Amino acid sequence: MPPQCISPDTVSLTESWRNDYDYSETILDNDDRLSILTGTWFRFSGEAGNLMRNECPDLYSCGSYSGAWYSPSALPTNLYETVDIVILESFFNVNDDNDECDDKDGSNKGRATRCSMDRGGVVYTFDVRMDDGTLCGMN
Repeated sequence: MPPQCISPDTVSLTESWRNDYDYSETILDNDDRLSILTGTWFRFSGEAGNLMRNECPDLYSCGSYSGAWYSPSALPTNLYETVDIVILESFFNVNDDNDECDDKDGSNKGRATRCSMDRGGVVYTFDVRMDDGTLCGMN
């Protein structure tokens, strides 16, 4: 079993605003946990959902103006398998009529490991520190 699946250092993200896609009541400048999560394995659980969001969140969702999500790529399907993923930060230009989600700062390479066959049995990590936005979960 990969150590990130059982390590007490793997962080659980449980905040309900991570799973809010309808103009969050909680708006943060940034996720205080982003700096400590760089290079650290994390999972979504509880009210945050059980997976990382896999499509661009709307403006002012996930507790921020800019939510992080992983590019639609396959999560690992086999138990204990680790795959590369791309983590993106959403950005909307509120000064124009463009409702499309733009990739704000380029991509951030990450990894996902399947720790159990449950829907939420995936842990994630990313390599480069993200300075703004929040990590978005989903059910």
